Amino acid sequence: ADIERLTQLLHDNEHKKTSELAAVMTVHQTRIEQLEAQRIALESDVQVKQCESSKASEQVEQLEKELRRMRDEHTRETETQRFKHESEMRTVQATLSATQASRDQLETQLRAERDQVESLKVVMSKMSADAMALDMQLRTCRASLDAAND
Repeated sequence: ADIERLTQLLHDNEHKKTSELAAVMTVHQTRIEQLEAQRIALESDVQVKQCESSKASEQVEQLEKELRRMRDEHTRETETQRFKHESEMRTVQATLSATQASRDQLETQLRAERDQVESLKVVMSKMSADAMALDMQLRTCRASLDAAND
């Protein structure tokens, strides 16, 4: 039951982390696409108008810089999330292994105790049979003693 619960928690955690990462990636991708579209629009205006306005060039440069920054941030965030997820998976796996080892040890102890109980049952059964035999001998002796006294 613990292993199933831990496995379910592992799956739930993996699903949650995957969903969180997908949401972050979607936001970043949307922003990257927006910035890319803006950069392309500005470059088209520059080509169509054949004008090298310093302001337009500066905006394109800023957008490219922002695009690089967003891509770098996206890459760092993805790596951070991946590392965190892998670390959590290793922790859960170690916990799962420790729980399994503990369960195996408890099952071994339980089998040993059950074997001991069965052994004690055999001893008690023999003692009960011996007690009945002694009781029978005692009755026989009393009957002989009563017969001798009469």
